[in-house]
Parts: sequence; C-alpha cells; structure tokens
Amino acid sequence: YYEVVISPDFRADWGWWYNDDIDTETVGTYEIAVTIFDELSQTDLFTVRFEIHVIEGSAVELALIGSEHVTLEVGSSWIDGGVTCVYRDGTPCVPTQTTDLNLNQVGLYQVTYTYTDADGNQYIVQRTVEIVDTTPPNVRLNPSLDTIHQGQAWKDGGVTVFDHSDYSIDVIGTIDVNAVGTYVITYTVSDIYANTTTVNRVVHVIATAPTVEFQLHPSLTTIPMNGTFTDQGCTVIINGEASPCNIKENRINPTVPGIYTLTYYTDYQGMEYTYDRYVFVVGDKTLLRLDAVMPTRKDDELC
Repeated sequence: YYEVVISPDFRADWGWWYNDDIDTETVGTYEIAVTIFDELSQTDLFTVRFEIHVIEGSAVELALIGSEHVTLEVGSSWIDGGVTCVYRDGTPCVPTQTTDLNLNQVGLYQVTYTYTDADGNQYIVQRTVEIVDTTPPNVRLNPSLDTIHQGQAWKDGGVTVFDHSDYSIDVIGTIDVNAVGTYVITYTVSDIYANTTTVNRVVHVIATAPTVEFQLHPSLTTIPMNGTFTDQGCTVIINGEASPCNIKENRINPTVPGIYTLTYYTDYQGMEYTYDRYVFVVGDKTLLRLDAVMPTRKDDELC
C-alpha cells in the first residue's frame, strides 16, 4: 500500500502526475516518479523519484504471552504463560518449546518457542528467565544434651541446614564444663549469595550433686519422763570437707512419754540438707517396742 500526497500550498496553475506500476503482491524494488508540470505551457517543471521496496511479509504471528523477562526465587514453582501462534488467515499453529531451565539452580535461562511452516520458514521468540537466591538458609538445631553437671563432658549436636546454594557455617562460643554457668553457642550460616541465618544454642552447666554425710555425736537418747536431754551435736561432711551442723527444730517433750525427733540442717550452694536424731522419753511403766514404732534406716540416711 502506498499513497502520494501533494502539499496544500501547491500552486493552482501547476499540475502533477505519477506512474502507477507497483505490484504490491510481488517482492521487488519499484520506482515512483512524480512529475510537476505547468498547465498553461504544458511544460514539465521537475520530477521527484522514490524507491518502493516490496518485501515478503510474515505469514505467521508468533508472540509471547506475558513478560519477556521473568525473575524467580530459586526453588519456587513457575507456570509458563506460553505464546500465541496464528497464521494471517486466522489458522492456529502449535510451536515447540525448548529450554534448559532449572528452577533449583541460580542462573539466567532462555525459553525458546519455535514454529516452522510448511515452506520451511522458521519463526522464533524467546523468554528470559532469571533464577535468583534472596532467601536466608533454613537452619535448625540438632538434638543435644545441653544441661550437664559440672565436670561432665558436653558434645555439640550441631545444626541442620537447608539451602539451594552452597553455604558455610561459622560457630562462635566456648563452654567451660568445670565452671557452673550458662553458655551460648552461636551458629551463623551464610550462603554464597550473602544470605545469612543465625541461631543460638544455650548450654547450662549445673553443680554436681554433693555427697553429704551427717555424723551424730554420741548422746544419751533415752531419758526418763521429766528428765533432761543433752544434745552433743553433730558434724556434717560435704564432699569430704566439714561443714556447720545446726539445729533446725527440736520436737522433744520430756513431760510426755514418746518418740521425738531433733532435726539438724546445713546449707550448701543454696540447698538445705537435713537429718533427724531420735530421742525416747519413757515413764516408769512405759514399754517401748522400738522395732514397731521406728522406721529402719541407715545412720547416714538423709531426710
């Protein structure tokens, strides 16, 4: 299709003509010659020549549906929008798709759609898919015995990491198993795209349960009613070292026959330990069956 347009200020006494031998259905190069002439003298004034190129038009329209460039997070899912493929007369066509796209690997990929018609003409469009990694690694602590007694060995359970990219683990923190306290081990996981996750493990070192032994000093523990009980005290040995032994509660009533207790105590690292001494108050006619009223226990048993 072509059109020759004359400027509005064209002189009224001039005329013009042009050749009309262009075949728009045939590929080739054609010339249009527009000649301006004087109508009064019937003389050609000048000629303007144009080249018209008729080229082969596309018989198939192949176009992307959606964006030409798509950015996706690594590991995500994606549904390709596809393309439209139709001949000029409206007949649909079905292209082929080829790609090396890997949704689990960071990189730049091409999705290529190709259609070849019956004459061997090939039509190609491409979509660029960019896979990026902006997600921090998923890190969880592995099970571990993180509350231990003083002097007990501790083994780091470590962490489990999930990430689509290569990563490194940096561990910061130390534990002194011989010193009671609370310790923090910090794991920092960084992938090669500078995404970072940090998790902490808290380890408690607690005091080892002590060995506590109450040693009662010999005392007369059977007294007559209205008699006097004289306590000779006791000594407490904790982990092989002597500690104070104090009276916590004296329940002895010398005016009433019966079995009574005198309770001793000692404090160690915030814990209280106790031990009972039994005292017997008897009347003139009191008959005590000790094996029936007293519990059987070892001398060093703790209460």
